Amino acid sequence: MAHKGYLIVADITGYTAYLSTSELDHAQEILESLINTILKRIHPPMILSRTEGDAVFAYTLDDSFLQGQTMLEALEQIYCSFATELEQNRINTTCDCQACRNMPNLDLKLVIHFGEFGLQKLGNHTELIGSDVNLTHRLLKNHVIEQTGIAAYAFISEAAIRAMGLEEYAAQMVRHAETYDHLGTVHGYVYDLKGVYERDRQKRRLTIGPEQADITHSITLPIPPALVWDYINEPEFRSRFRFSESSQVSGRQKGRMAEGATYHCVHGDLLFYEKIVDWQPFEYVTIEGSHRTSGMDVVYYFTIYLEPIEEGTRLTVHLTPTRARRAAFAPLAALLWRTRLRPNFQHSVSGSYDYLQKLIAEEQNSGRLKMRAIAAQAVPA
Repeated sequence: MAHKGYLIVADITGYTAYLSTSELDHAQEILESLINTILKRIHPPMILSRTEGDAVFAYTLDDSFLQGQTMLEALEQIYCSFATELEQNRINTTCDCQACRNMPNLDLKLVIHFGEFGLQKLGNHTELIGSDVNLTHRLLKNHVIEQTGIAAYAFISEAAIRAMGLEEYAAQMVRHAETYDHLGTVHGYVYDLKGVYERDRQKRRLTIGPEQADITHSITLPIPPALVWDYINEPEFRSRFRFSESSQVSGRQKGRMAEGATYHCVHGDLLFYEKIVDWQPFEYVTIEGSHRTSGMDVVYYFTIYLEPIEEGTRLTVHLTPTRARRAAFAPLAALLWRTRLRPNFQHSVSGSYDYLQKLIAEEQNSGRLKMRAIAAQAVPA
C-alpha cells in the first residue's frame, strides 16, 4: 500500500571530520548526547524510521497536521534543541581534549521532502521504499553551503512547501535547486536555521504562571503535545471550542501564525481581540486579550501550557487581568472583577477547554484523528 507524507532527515554536519580528529571515547559521548536530543524531538505525528550513524530518518503520514506550519515548527524545534545542547556541552566543559575543542565544528542540517512511499515490514523494523525516499536521501548531498553560504539549514523541497501551504512564507527563503542522475532537477528552498535559533534566544518571554493567575484550569488529552498544539491554534478549530462565531485572523507573518497574529472572536454582541505575544511551539502560547464591557476596556493575559504525560498531554490555562488595569482603576473596578468579570471568565475558560476535550474525543471516535494521533509504530492498522 502506498502512503504519502513528509520525509525528514536530520544530519549532523562535520561528523566524519570530528571523529577523525577527536578522542573516540569523549567524541562518542558528545555525539550520543546530540543524537538523543534529536530523537527526543521526533514524536507523533512524526514517526522515527531509523538512525543512520550521524543522521536520523523520520516520516509522517498524510493528513497528520491540521496546519502545515506545524511541520515547519517541528523542524525548528529539532534544530533549536540541537543547538542548545551543543552550546550547553561547550559551556559546561572544562576539558581541553580535541573532542571538546572541536565541538564548534559540528552543526545540523535537515532535508524535508513530501512524496509517496511504501512501508515494508522486515522483522521488527519497518523500511521505507520508493523513489521519493531515495530522493530525500540524495538531497543530503548538495551544494547549499557553497552556493548560499548558509551552514545550518533546512533544505525543503517545493513539494514539501506546497504540502505545508507555506508558499508565501517561503518567499523569504533562498531558492535552490539540485540535479541528480536518474532523478532530474529538484527545486526547493533553503531555510536558515541559525537565524531561527538566534531569534528564539533573543525574543522576549512572557508567561503567566500559577502564582500570577486569578484563574487556572487543567484538562488531560489523550494525544501528544504536537497534536494538541495543532488543534488549539488552528483558527477554524479554535473558533469551535472557544464558541466564537468568527475565525478571522490578522497579523500573520507572510501567511504564518506567530507572535503578533490576532484572533478576532465574535461572541454575540461582544468582539474579543486575542493577540499572540509569546509562542513556543508544543510547549506554551501566551495571549493578550481585550474587549469592552460595562464601559471599561478589559485587558487580560493567559498562557496555555502543554505538558507531556503518560496519558498524552496535560493542558493547563493560567489567566489574569493585567496588572496595569488593576493599578489604574479604583476599587470599583476590582469589585467588578471579583463579582462579575472573574466568574464570567472562569466559566468561559472551563467551558472552552472542557469542550475541547470533548471535541478531541469525538475526533478520535469518528476516526478523523487516526492519522494525526498515530504513535510510533511503523504500519497503521
